[in-house]
Amino acid sequence: MAELKLTRVLPAYYKEILPLTEKYLKRAVDVSRGRYDMPTLIREILAGHQQLWVVFDKESGDIALAFTTYFAKYPLRMNLSVGFIGSDDETMTKEDYLKLMPELMEWAKLYGCSGIESVGRKAWGRIFKELGFEETFTTVEGEV
Repeated sequence: MAELKLTRVLPAYYKEILPLTEKYLKRAVDVSRGRYDMPTLIREILAGHQQLWVVFDKESGDIALAFTTYFAKYPLRMNLSVGFIGSDDETMTKEDYLKLMPELMEWAKLYGCSGIESVGRKAWGRIFKELGFEETFTTVEGEV
């Protein structure tokens, strides 16, 4: 298991870091069913509508994972929503995700969030179950 470092990329570094994260984020964008393309996601990040996060492998300095978050505001609460997430598929393990989540949860609390949410594959529900996450909705779609 690699030693990993979760980093929220500050806006001043977006233009430098974004090109290094595109291959990870593109994998998630490609399965968004036409909701996003990379230019749209990049515009949202640069405009401050989504935050960019990177997980570095401390030993190699390589990016192991990139993801975005945004504040999902509801009438009675606000959640930190994970928008797009992609990894190199070789470094990240279930245990790595579990170790990184408490730091993300603390950041969400600091910014007034009541919870963390994400729409994604069912596997995420299984990964984070031991941290108290539960599958609350399933998205089913069809084209018209």
